[in-house]
Amino acid sequence: MKYRAFLIFGAPGSGKGTQGRILGSIPGFFHLACGDVFRALDLRTELGRAFIYYSGKGELVPDDITIQLWQNHLQNMVTLGRFKPDIDHLVLDGIPRNVTQARILESDLVVKKCFTFPALIAICWWSGCVVAL
Repeated sequence: MKYRAFLIFGAPGSGKGTQGRILGSIPGFFHLACGDVFRALDLRTELGRAFIYYSGKGELVPDDITIQLWQNHLQNMVTLGRFKPDIDHLVLDGIPRNVTQARILESDLVVKKCFTFPALIAICWWSGCVVAL
């Protein structure tokens, strides 16, 4: 089954997580942030140990492992009844992060819309801070 999805892109602090959580609170939407997947990871599993191996060295977790972690987590959410793919839309935040991940996920997703949140640029000097979009 392909999951219906909305993708949220933006720099850290741009508001994508906040907006994703708001959408996820509406019936028919399920918010899934890649950071939440990593935080919920069981470090005793093979994938958990692979995550520790790369992140412990300060490296990015390879795309295939990241996608496998995401797929496993999403399946767990289905099993627990938190994500109901027949009626829920996924709201993805932080995944895919690059073209390789997007290509891997093509077999899992039907992307309905992408949203991009611009980063806020703060320019600070002696007397204060000016924020520009």
